[in-house]
Amino acid sequence: MTRTHGRALIGRRVAVTEPFNRGRHISVIGALGLHGVCAPMTLEGACNSEVFDLYVEHMLVPNLRPGHMVLLDNVKFHYSPRAIKLIESAGASVLHIPAYSPDFNPIEECISKIKEALRSFKARTKRKLYNALAKVLAMVTVSDIRGWFEHCGYVFSLK
Repeated sequence: MTRTHGRALIGRRVAVTEPFNRGRHISVIGALGLHGVCAPMTLEGACNSEVFDLYVEHMLVPNLRPGHMVLLDNVKFHYSPRAIKLIESAGASVLHIPAYSPDFNPIEECISKIKEALRSFKARTKRKLYNALAKVLAMVTVSDIRGWFEHCGYVFSLK
């Protein structure tokens, strides 16, 4: 990922040389909890119901506790009956955010921060991208997360 905008002196164009080739699409799946980003997983290609079910079973559910709430947006595979059953079997509840409502989704703001930071690393190989991703995920602070949840209108208490 590279930056899409730059700065230059007035009357001058920004000149940057970047390779044009694009590698395979890499998806990042993760959960945003009040104490940090948890259970991040990467995969080459797009996510689907099968991948999401495996993520929920092996990565998310072990991090859930009774009383937790899992917010899911309107992506089709978030309605997977198996995933919902797994989440609820851990004692957590599922809340689907209304369609076309990014204002109610704190992970949208988190993704924005992650993408901007990843662009600054200018990672051009998979290895560098994965290393940069680990560093960027560590940059997401509890203060950031609390602010994103509050900005989206969620009220909570930390215990």
